[in-house]
Amino acid sequence: MGGRKKASQQAAGRLSEADSAAVRLAAMDALARREHSRYELINKLCAKGADTALAEKVLEQLREENLQSDQRFVEDWVNNRYRRGQGPMKVRAELSQHQLEGGLVESQLSRSDLDWFEAARLAYQKKYGTQPIDDYNERAKRMRFLQGRGFYAEHIQYALSAPQSGEQW
Repeated sequence: MGGRKKASQQAAGRLSEADSAAVRLAAMDALARREHSRYELINKLCAKGADTALAEKVLEQLREENLQSDQRFVEDWVNNRYRRGQGPMKVRAELSQHQLEGGLVESQLSRSDLDWFEAARLAYQKKYGTQPIDDYNERAKRMRFLQGRGFYAEHIQYALSAPQSGEQW
């Protein structure tokens, strides 16, 4: 993707088929590992020496062929972070760095199959198990843990007040 030949072709305003094929191959290699946002792929391709215009052209072709999709990327990212015990605020902040459409992120975060209350409870239970809260400082520490994971106050209150596994409510 680099070299003297590429520089002279770009200076003349012509991009060869070989350059396009190399950029496409690099993009498909990245997509074979995991889903990527359009913004992320453009940055990766440009870091490898691809021209921005060529990278955008190749990514548009991949999008038309449904090989790259910001929708799939967001869905995969949200599901992955949800399973790892991350909260919606943290997921939203991470996705904001990918320059995605705002509605795309919000629609995925508000899906009905994602129970953020239960995710907060499970993250809390995994970290603290059935250890009782002895004092105010311990309670504050546990709340900060869940805040750092990106959960809202109502999720945190639920996790702290929910019965632990085996207990009755």
